Amino acid sequence: MAGLLLKLVRWPPFAMIGSLLLHAGVVFLLLFSLSMDPTPPKSPDTDVIKAVVIDDGKVKAEIDKIKKAERRKQRQQDQAKKELQRLKKQKEREQKQIAELKRKRQKENERLKAEKLAAKKKQQDLKKAQAKEKKRLASLEKKRKAEAARLEKERIKRKMEQEKKRKAEAEAKRKAQLAREEKARREALRKQMEAEEQAERQRELARKSTTYIAAIRNKVQRSWRRPSGIKSGASCKVHVTQVPGGFVETVRVSSCTGGSAAFSKSVEKAVLKADPLPKAPDPALFDRQIVFDFIVKE
Repeated sequence: MAGLLLKLVRWPPFAMIGSLLLHAGVVFLLLFSLSMDPTPPKSPDTDVIKAVVIDDGKVKAEIDKIKKAERRKQRQQDQAKKELQRLKKQKEREQKQIAELKRKRQKENERLKAEKLAAKKKQQDLKKAQAKEKKRLASLEKKRKAEAARLEKERIKRKMEQEKKRKAEAEAKRKAQLAREEKARREALRKQMEAEEQAERQRELARKSTTYIAAIRNKVQRSWRRPSGIKSGASCKVHVTQVPGGFVETVRVSSCTGGSAAFSKSVEKAVLKADPLPKAPDPALFDRQIVFDFIVKE
């Protein structure tokens, strides 16, 4: 019975009922123990008779105490019997309630089990959905990282291409500048060389011109017949118009010094006699109009 009461006590709806039944059991055990008449233990020295002085007052008090205990015990037994009868009737009613509660409990357990299974399935579905979502997010993250890597690679490639283009442009500009500088240097060198060549040619032409004029003057002097009375140092400025080949077209003598008209006329005849005049050693030296000084030497 106590075991049954303890099982009922464990059920939350039957806590009060279990408590009452437990108390009833305790009262029953108490009545049973009180009904027992234990045999007082024998004294180990039953054969020894001792003289004891007994106080009447104490004996009476002890007897009253025992009677009170017995009356209290009797009342407790009466109360326990009444409680047992009440609990017996209540037990019958509660057994029916317990059966109904068991049925409801079973139904509740079945409902909770169904809900638990549904919750478990829902949790499994949620885990599957979470795993699927995690996989999807991982795939997205992988794609994002791949895209970021691709973009970074393209950025680096563009940067390298831009840097390469910048270097190529800088190199092209440098080469163009060097080419311009080289061209300018060559042009300056060419102009310098041309100027030097021109200067040298001018010097050469000047030398040739001097030689050319001297050759004309010498040929005229060789053709000249000195009039009487013309002293050394007399001079005239001779103007000659010629054509290619040294052929003389016209002669004009001017600015004669130290001589007479005969001296001027003799010089003119000498020029005409020297026709054709010596050819120019360089076509650049030919000039239709030439002027030279005719000076009388010793």
